[in-house]
Amino acid sequence: MDDFDATEETSGSLACDGFASAISGFLPPLAGFFKTIPQPVLGGCTIMMFGQILVSGMQMIHRAGFNDRNFTIAALALCIGGGFTAVVLNLLLPKEKNA
Repeated sequence: MDDFDATEETSGSLACDGFASAISGFLPPLAGFFKTIPQPVLGGCTIMMFGQILVSGMQMIHRAGFNDRNFTIAALALCIGGGFTAVVLNLLLPKEKNA
């Protein structure tokens, strides 16, 4: 597993996604097929994708070494990202109405 290169994986995935998007723009039946994918399936794919991104980041930190600087950068990125997401969702999602 030491020869894993996230750059190769990402570029291949992006090329495939770009090709599918371009083709579906010119072929309405293919675009219609993509519209039939249920929202829970897309949600599951999204969770899996972000999980893979997280693991890839953890692998990069592991390769760079767990010194104080790298650990602090990773911790701040996670905290600020989570805090930013919480603030944005709090502002965007509708509040519960009391009955």
